Amino acid sequence: MKKYLWASLILILCFLMVGFYKGYVSSEGKVLKKYLKPENLKKLVENPDESIWIIDVRPSSAYKRGHIPTAKSFPSSEILSRLNEIPKDKYLILYCETGIRAQRVIKKLKKEGYTKMMNWGGYRRWKYGLVKEAEATYTRISVKQLKKMLQEKDFILINVHIPYAGEIPQTDLFIPYNEIEENSDKLPAAKDARLVIYCRSGPMSAKAAKTLLKLGYTQVFDVEGGMRTWQAVGYRLIMEPK
Repeated sequence: MKKYLWASLILILCFLMVGFYKGYVSSEGKVLKKYLKPENLKKLVENPDESIWIIDVRPSSAYKRGHIPTAKSFPSSEILSRLNEIPKDKYLILYCETGIRAQRVIKKLKKEGYTKMMNWGGYRRWKYGLVKEAEATYTRISVKQLKKMLQEKDFILINVHIPYAGEIPQTDLFIPYNEIEENSDKLPAAKDARLVIYCRSGPMSAKAAKTLLKLGYTQVFDVEGGMRTWQAVGYRLIMEPK
């Protein structure tokens, strides 16, 4: 009986918190109040204002399953590391599952100097259909395809193998497959940049490809067979200890 009462009390408190956070605005966010009603946010979606961003702070997987049209994905776990992508002069309308996560993000952003924000609450308040993102995938290419691509190189070639075991000519970056996220500052800012990755035989580059997709890159190419296959077909491999 006591467990039931405690569970009921927690549910009531959560309900009250959700209602309290919805519509919360920071010091310069009062002008966003007019978009709190779903029908008014719909007008903004249909007629975007460049000074106002709608931000989804749920995990990227939830964003892909369905998000409010025109919303940008800034997961709560990543947003502090991506502040360079969010200008402080923009008005920000944040939402999540219930409003609680969004409020936590607003609190963090306030400490970073952001003042134009509103907590819109949970995405389920949106009644007009969500946008679903296609699952991102990477492309596997053969060493012969890579050889041809290198003749008119318009991509960044990345060696992700550890320890160093050689390199394909014209390699641009050396980033360990398990340290991609930690070295994201070495990667291009443009998420549509063409990235071709390889390792010695394939497993490491496959893991790196998935990490790059997670970081939002949309044109990722993995060289099948890596350096072993590159050498096997007679192509030159550079050996310079790093």
